[in-house]
Amino acid sequence: MYKQLTSEQRYTISVLLQNRTKQKDIAKAINVSASTVSREIRRNSGVRRHYNWETAQANAVQTRRRKPGNRSVDKDVMEEAKRLLITEQWSPEQISGVLAKAASILAMRPYIV
Repeated sequence: MYKQLTSEQRYTISVLLQNRTKQKDIAKAINVSASTVSREIRRNSGVRRHYNWETAQANAVQTRRRKPGNRSVDKDVMEEAKRLLITEQWSPEQISGVLAKAASILAMRPYIV
C-alpha cells in the first residue's frame, strides 16, 4: 500500500544526509526502500543539491491539496444520483451538472444568509 513520507522521516533524511550517510542506510533507518529516499532527495533538492526537510514537507502538503484524490460522496447525494439515473433515466452528465450546480449554491450559502 502506498504511503507518503512523514515529516519525521523527512527530518531524519535531512539529518542523516548532513552526516553524509548513504541513501541505502537512510532507507533502513526510516524503514522505506532506497528508491523512495532517492526519489525524495531528487524531487526536493534545490539548485545547489541541498535537501531541506521543511521545504520538502511543504511541497508534499501542497501537492496533496492540489490533487483531488478519492473524495467520499455524501450518502444523500449518492441516493439522489441513483434515483435520477434509474427512475428519471438521466445521463451521468446530466446528473453531474445538476449536482455541481447544487454544490456551488451550497458553497455560497454562508454568504447569502
